[in-house]
Amino acid sequence: MQDFYRCEPGYEAIAAQVADTACRKLVKNMHYEARIQAVITYCADVEKRKVGKDVARNMFLTREQYLRVPPNWCAGKGACWEMMVDKWLSEEWIQRHNLCRERRLLMQGAPHHQGSRGLPEYRDVWSESHEEQECNDFQAYCMAHKGRATSDVSYNPADPPEAYSNPSVHTRITE
Repeated sequence: MQDFYRCEPGYEAIAAQVADTACRKLVKNMHYEARIQAVITYCADVEKRKVGKDVARNMFLTREQYLRVPPNWCAGKGACWEMMVDKWLSEEWIQRHNLCRERRLLMQGAPHHQGSRGLPEYRDVWSESHEEQECNDFQAYCMAHKGRATSDVSYNPADPPEAYSNPSVHTRITE
């Protein structure tokens, strides 16, 4: 990458921070996205049919089918890919996947506005984009259910259930 792109002098620290943030997000999502992409690739390459992400999320392949379509970043790392596939096919992972899916389907609105950020990351981004205002984990949890960290959201204990993306959050917050 350094052969093609150079950072302007004086911006090295900011560039390193941006790269670190992007890499952390990519690595967190890598395992999740790899299974979905494997389903899409298998359907396209072997079955000659197009499958979108929304359908692929709820499809499962056999072990042999998954092993036929490792991602390019896992090329030459067959043992690693096999371990990932075995995890997806484990009874524990499947039960957890189905439980989480059922819980998501019961939700009336969006679960939250954190994206793939953890709560501490949401809190930090909110503080940075709101003139370094203090924000504790509880406030961050509340605001993550109201809007994005960079949007104009704030915590107000008097907010009604309609202020949240999912009204059931209000009950948890007031308890």
